[in-house]
Parts: sequence; structure tokens; C-alpha cells
Amino acid sequence: MQSRSRLASSLSACITADVTRSFAAALLSGSPDALEFLPNYLDTSERLAAAEVGAGIADRRALCDVLAAQDVPRGPGALRSLERLRQPDAVAVVTGQQAGLFGGPLLTIYKLLSAVANARVLEAELGRPVIPMFWLQNEDHDFAEIAETWVPARSGGLIRLSVEPAPGLERCSVAHHPLGESVAGALFELSALLGDGPLASAVISPLQGAYSPCRSIAKAFAEWLSGICDPMGVIIVDSRDAGLARLALPIHLQALARAAEIAAGLHAREDRLASLGFVGQVHVREGAPLAFFHPDGPLGPRFRLAPCEGGYSLIGREGVISLAELRSAAEGDPRVLSSSALLRPLIQDLLLPTVAYVGGPAELAYFAQMGPLYAAFGRPMPLIVPRARFRLIEERTRRLLTDLALSPDLVSRPRDELLALMASRDADGSVDTPTVPAPSELRERLQERFRRVIIAEEAAIVTVDATLRGPLDKLIEATSESAARFILKYERAWRGRDQLTADRLDRLRLLLEPNGVPQERVHGLPYYLSRYPDLLERLLERIEPFSGALIDVELGSPSPAPTLEVAP
Repeated sequence: MQSRSRLASSLSACITADVTRSFAAALLSGSPDALEFLPNYLDTSERLAAAEVGAGIADRRALCDVLAAQDVPRGPGALRSLERLRQPDAVAVVTGQQAGLFGGPLLTIYKLLSAVANARVLEAELGRPVIPMFWLQNEDHDFAEIAETWVPARSGGLIRLSVEPAPGLERCSVAHHPLGESVAGALFELSALLGDGPLASAVISPLQGAYSPCRSIAKAFAEWLSGICDPMGVIIVDSRDAGLARLALPIHLQALARAAEIAAGLHAREDRLASLGFVGQVHVREGAPLAFFHPDGPLGPRFRLAPCEGGYSLIGREGVISLAELRSAAEGDPRVLSSSALLRPLIQDLLLPTVAYVGGPAELAYFAQMGPLYAAFGRPMPLIVPRARFRLIEERTRRLLTDLALSPDLVSRPRDELLALMASRDADGSVDTPTVPAPSELRERLQERFRRVIIAEEAAIVTVDATLRGPLDKLIEATSESAARFILKYERAWRGRDQLTADRLDRLRLLLEPNGVPQERVHGLPYYLSRYPDLLERLLERIEPFSGALIDVELGSPSPAPTLEVAP
């Protein structure tokens, strides 16, 4: 009954709100409704307070020792940052993402670059070391979600590359998913798409070194990303590492022991969000702990825990396990517990000296749910900062925008609406092109003009000779037939012209909004690096710290690869 009552309350709140609102949009606009749930990252005093909290982590030395021992490639930039992290007043700007194939979608690198840019600004402002860190989210088990990438082909199409999952690992964390032979085929296809030039080779070579059969997709991702971001001093954190799991074990055990209390707080927060028209990003189950259990060991499948008589049931597997048995198994190997989407950020921020987390629109929304969870552990929430959003505009995209007289922002409108807009613009002559009438309109114009000419001249003609009325009628008939044939030809040409416009619009939408979503959620980085080797430096320069505004970046001809400066 309690569950039904809470659900009814939540539904009622949603119904009474004016409309469902975007939490991210509200936060970016500075709405007090959104700032009720998160620290104000634009407030200097909030930034100072968050830095003090971040610097006060429980065991900095143990953390740094664990990070130093992780099986993650660390170049000179990351090693120097790791030494700086040992300083007692050092803090971190953290971001993270799943281990996507060949680097995943563009938003991954946008988050990482945003962490770097915000860390540099905060270091200057706070007068203390601020380290950019990337939390590799490799506990999740949805391999299909990370097993593909999309390449914008030079011909204008969109090519999907993917790898096949290893059989029998459907519920296993992706940290333990080995790549199969299909990765060689995907690399071959990517190489063919990028071409044979030196710029393409410079991109393909490290991908081939990282993404090899029998290697974990997470380790492949970490190696490739390390090579990309090391000059910027980014520390990559392997969240599935045994040493880090040991540090996180007390957090897991406390979350298990207080699961009902924490769930109640999260439900109350969900109701409050709903009362303001916001929808919770992550569903919270009644009394459920925010963890998964790996009953066959850390390399085995993981199952969500659900409270039941005698302890917890495993969703998707028979049997019940008691809290004592869970504790015993976790003390033997902490990796038999893995975190959910809500618990992961808390573990991250209790272990790392986090001053700020950089997230995308969806993450901003689910951080708004997590206040009660942070409060239960006595940890104020860090600053939650929006990541940079870019729209990459190549020369071919720019030409289409010019030809269609559209702005990038307009392209996000529905296709039919855009076609109607362009048709109406042609009809009223609002651009410097001749007015283009529709076939029916032209037919009416011609018929009206023929009629006027005949009426004007008919009286004079029959006055000369009344017998000319017959030939005049035949002339009218022949003229009408000729006009009808002309209109048919005109209509074919007119429709062809519309089809050409529609085709151009479709190509443009594929470049700016592939698969109907923002470019950053689909396109992969290798294609752009093979054409614009200075891309990362250019994007880093364009980032506006503490701003989630969409930035259009015009891409011109390829230029020599830059040497990125290692963080001080």
C-alpha cells in the first residue's frame, strides 16, 4: 500500500505540473527550481566550499597508491598529475563515460576536454592543484550499448561499425568482455573509410594497437584514450580495479545496511522533482539497494538485488542471499559488488578529491535525484558542471547550409516543417531567387491570361469577319492543349526541383543530426582526427568554462598535428 500511495502521489504531482520540464535546460537558465537540488557552480563561494570538501578525502595516500598500481597506461602527463594529486590540498575535476568502441561517440571527448578546461580555470581561481580525472565506467554489463560506432563517410552517408559480443557474457561487466575476431574486420573497414594518407595512418595505428582480439574492450578504450589525453594531464581511473574496489567496500556495505532509509529519501526527492514538473532520470525501486551482486565471482554475471524475506533476491536468477552472506562474499573479493547509476557517483566522490563533476544533460538530471544519498553519507554534493557541446561544421556541411539558406539551429526542426518553410520562402520571394510557382498556380495564371487576351481581341476579330469565330475557337482549344502539355512538363521539373531540395536537406540533417539526434551522440572521433589533427586543441580553446552552451565549430582544411601542452 505504501508503494501505491507514493506512486499515486508522484503521478498526481506530474499531472498538476504545467508541463514536463527539462532539468538540464532549467539549470542552464539559472532557474531557482533547478538550483534547489544542486550547488550553484557559478557562485564563487560555492566553488570555494566544494574545493574544501574535495580536499578532505579520507585517505589520499591510499588512493594515489591504488591509482599508481592500476593497469592503465600512464604517460608523462598523467604521471605528473598523479604526483600533484598527492599534495594535501589538491582537488579534481572529474568526468566519466562508458568504454565505447574506437573511443565511443564525440560526447566522450567533449566531456574529457571540458574537465581539462574547467580544471585549469579552477586551479587559477582556487590557487591549488586541480587535476582532470576520467572515471572509466566499466562496471556496466550492456555490451551492445558500447559495441558500435558510426562514421560519417566522405560520400555523405553514415557507416555503422560494430563488434560481436563474446558468448555467455551477457550479464558480465564490460571490463571483462574480451574482443573477438570481429574487431579486426571493424578496424579494416574503418581504415578503408579513413583512407591511406599519413593523417589517417596516425589515427588507425594506435587504434590497431589498442583494439586487438582477446583484449578487454575497456582496456582497449583506456589505452587509446590515454594516448589521446595524456598531454593534457588527465588521470584515467579504472573503476573495476581490485584495489579501488577494496577502498569502495565500506561505502557498498553502508549502502546495503541502510538501503530502505536511502530509498525512502530518494523517493521523497523524486516526488519533489515531480511537483516542479521534472521527471527523475533513474527509477528507484522500493527499498532496493543501489548495487549489483556477482554470485559467481567478479568475472561472472551480475544481478540486481531486491529486498525480500530473509535477505535479497537476485533479479534474473533464483535464490536468496542474506546481508551477512553478502558482506562475507564482498570482504573476500570486493568486486563481487558493483554499483548502479546512482551509487557510482557517490563512490567516485567519496574516493576522489572531487571539486566538480562534468556531465551531460541526462547526468545533470540524475544528479538532481541524488541529494538524499549524499546526505546519508555526510558528503556535500560537488559542483555539477555542464559539459561543452559542439556542432562540427565541415566544408560540405557549410555548402549545404548556404545552398539551402538555412542556419544550423534550423536543421533541428522537423523535416516536413523545414521543407514547407523553404517552399514558402521561395513562393514569397524572400530570398534573391525568382519566384517559383507551384504547377497548379502556374496553370491558373496562364489560363487567366489567355482568357483576358481572347476577351480583349474577340470582338475586333469577329467584326472584321464573323466566320473567323470558328478558327478562333480552334486556336483557343489548341492553345489550351499546348498549355496543358507544358504544365505537365513544368510539373515534372518542379517536382524534381523539390526532390533535389529534399535530398540536400536529408544530407544536411545526416551531417548535423545523424539518426535524428545531436551529432555528438553518434559520430566517432577517429574520422575527424584523420582530417583535422588539430581538432582537440581547437575544441579546448573554444570551451567556455561552466557553460553548457552549444558552440558551432567551423572546420576548414586539415593542418599539421599540434603539440598539446602538458598540464603544469
